[in-house]
Amino acid sequence: MRRKAVRATLSITAAGFHTALPSYFTHRDLFPSLMKYIHDTDDSAQVLPALYLLGLLANYNKFEFQNPYRLRLDDFVNDAIIRDMITCFGTTCQDIRDAYIAIQDDIPEAWSLGSTLRTIGLGVLAPGSRPTTPTPNPDETKSLFTALPGPEIGVLLSTYDFVNANKVFCFQLASLPAATKGAPTPFSAYLSMTSYILQHAHRSARSALYTYLCLFILHILVEDKELLKRLCNDESKVSVRLCRQRQPFLPQVTGDRVPSAVILDLMVDGINHNLRRRLDTDFYMYV
Repeated sequence: MRRKAVRATLSITAAGFHTALPSYFTHRDLFPSLMKYIHDTDDSAQVLPALYLLGLLANYNKFEFQNPYRLRLDDFVNDAIIRDMITCFGTTCQDIRDAYIAIQDDIPEAWSLGSTLRTIGLGVLAPGSRPTTPTPNPDETKSLFTALPGPEIGVLLSTYDFVNANKVFCFQLASLPAATKGAPTPFSAYLSMTSYILQHAHRSARSALYTYLCLFILHILVEDKELLKRLCNDESKVSVRLCRQRQPFLPQVTGDRVPSAVILDLMVDGINHNLRRRLDTDFYMYV
């Protein structure tokens, strides 16, 4: 019932965002109820609608009056609920990145006799050769990439609001470990997703706007001196899969690295793949 209530409220707020309708929810504070719902929900997929709703409510008429939801973000310090939100954010980032990989798998193939024969068009002679998975043609690939990122990317809005207002959330985002052994941490999943979004920022205006939002979050994180020390600390090393779907490729790095080195690679890669005649000046200003 609570899940249906959250989805109904999300539908009302999203559909009437530019009307006076959502003002009802600014007078009826839903923040404690949303936090309780997030804390009681075990499935990250069910936490996502609550984060969407929180992002919309915190941005409703935020320049015209003192938005109560934005004020709540400043002093929210419940570690357990913050961890639940960050876990959901990390899972969502991984799903968004996997959608790009599903279109074009960019893992470099290790050298073998079979791969060499396939490169020169003699794949049928390769030992143990088998039919490969059909890949879409360039036009289909372009249209598929243009449709990304999916609607799940809306979680960036509430994440940005929390990062911008709450230092506890920032430190938890940068330090929360992986939920299971072998899985990426939420922060490494976010960096990996950002890598893929940066390489495809030129696909559409929508993709470019979400690229800016990713850069805003990184900008806030690296501006904090204490947090930057942590991002440069050897104890915070993470393994991040960087996008290799477009040339020129950065040198492939295996193993764990400090997050600051990964962020530098993201910026270099983003600049390399967004050079064009009509330069995206906003992108370069944010980088």
